[in-house]
Amino acid sequence: MVRFYEPLIRNQQGQRQTISGEFWKEARKDINDLAEADRNHTYRGVRYYGENRDPVSPATPYIYVGRLRPAADHPDGFRPGSGILGPLQPAQVGDLISEPTLVLPFGTTNYVAVMSPVTGGTRIQAIEYWLNMALGFFPTDNTLTLAPLFDKKMTDKLANSTGATRVQVRVAPGRDLPENLPGRLMRAVRASSQVTPSDLSVEMTWSFGHASGSQPSRVELLEAAREIWTGGWAESAEVNLEVQRDDKIKTEIHQLINDRLTYTAKFDVPEGQSPTEQSVLKGMQDAIKQFRGEH
Repeated sequence: MVRFYEPLIRNQQGQRQTISGEFWKEARKDINDLAEADRNHTYRGVRYYGENRDPVSPATPYIYVGRLRPAADHPDGFRPGSGILGPLQPAQVGDLISEPTLVLPFGTTNYVAVMSPVTGGTRIQAIEYWLNMALGFFPTDNTLTLAPLFDKKMTDKLANSTGATRVQVRVAPGRDLPENLPGRLMRAVRASSQVTPSDLSVEMTWSFGHASGSQPSRVELLEAAREIWTGGWAESAEVNLEVQRDDKIKTEIHQLINDRLTYTAKFDVPEGQSPTEQSVLKGMQDAIKQFRGEH
């Protein structure tokens, strides 16, 4: 799954800062200038290592961020005819297995396509953290976030809706929420996340149950859904949205995170082999073409 983001820089008050139109070009140069140790950072107990890649075919420069699996987390190896061989042993003692994420800038904007061509993949929060460390935003007054790009149809529905009857939101373990979240419901989410152990997720649901609910409360739920939609910090979210269809108010259920812009990258993987860099990048390029054609 290829997801699309735009880099944003905010100060401690949540105000957006001016960002260069050459952001990714400058970021790649800064990463190139780093010593190896300065590309190795730990997020929530897991090490990540990143570097620039400049493939020749296709000629699409990108940033590689790998999740380094500790030796204790290595899977078992298997050999046809022999069975299970025990823990997978890298080529040299001390080597680790890296689960890759590709950060691929494209076009004349600062838009970027992000994909992990492995099962599960890396959370975008870990990529954000690594970029903040590698590019020197931590510790400063500014923070880099990767804001997801949105489906215009869903944005229009949220803008034109008269209210919502139910909102559910889930925050990933250890996720830091912005200080200036608007509204009582969003402040409640942030307060709960601050007092929750860092290895636990936070999940909250607001609903009228079988009651119809007051119009002010339905509007308050709608405002919460809009904030979750644009905030980029929720792991998952669902809203029962009131929309007008055929001169009647109907209720539609939407998975807010899933309704963001995502496209499937397809790439060939020969039986018994790992996907090549070329095939993965080609799949991402095809997803980018689809994105451009529809937006």
